[in-house]
Amino acid sequence: MMLALARTSSGYRVNDEAHFKQLYFICRARELGFPIGRVQELLSLSAPDETSCEVASDIAVGHVEDIQQKILELSWESWARAVSVMTKRNV
Repeated sequence: MMLALARTSSGYRVNDEAHFKQLYFICRARELGFPIGRVQELLSLSAPDETSCEVASDIAVGHVEDIQQKILELSWESWARAVSVMTKRNV
């Protein structure tokens, strides 16, 4: 997923600003809950032959929709129904 790193003659990796920007992007996307596969898709869009704001937007919108669905699933009503079902089983 990361750019290839150059190495010194003693084997140390040589990082430049592009590497740090890419690492920051990956970490931030993961903090926002994007799965690794989606992060890879977004990174591939930065390649000169695949720049597409529409595709990136579709990925982001899809992620927001996934989050909204999870929120609905975890809503009070869902929780209350689950508790109700569990308490009926234990009676």
